[in-house]
Amino acid sequence: MEKFKEKNIEYRQFVERHKPSIENALREYLPIAPSNIETEFNQALDELLLEDEMRFRAVLTMLGAELVEGKASDVLPSAIAVEYIFLSSK
Repeated sequence: MEKFKEKNIEYRQFVERHKPSIENALREYLPIAPSNIETEFNQALDELLLEDEMRFRAVLTMLGAELVEGKASDVLPSAIAVEYIFLSSK
């Protein structure tokens, strides 16, 4: 049980450390339509992004990189793509 608590703490620290970069990247790479075309599209995207704040899929992608001795930051664009795919399937 003690080992589980340690891993849970490590996971939470990982999330706290990387969540700001995930949130920033989600906004940065967001495929926003020009305002003269369709604003409802942009509103729908904003609602989807606000709906799921766990970002479990993005975090899991980044954790996977570190498990194979990579850098979480190197797979951030892929992690964001995974999050977008999940959100678009809702």
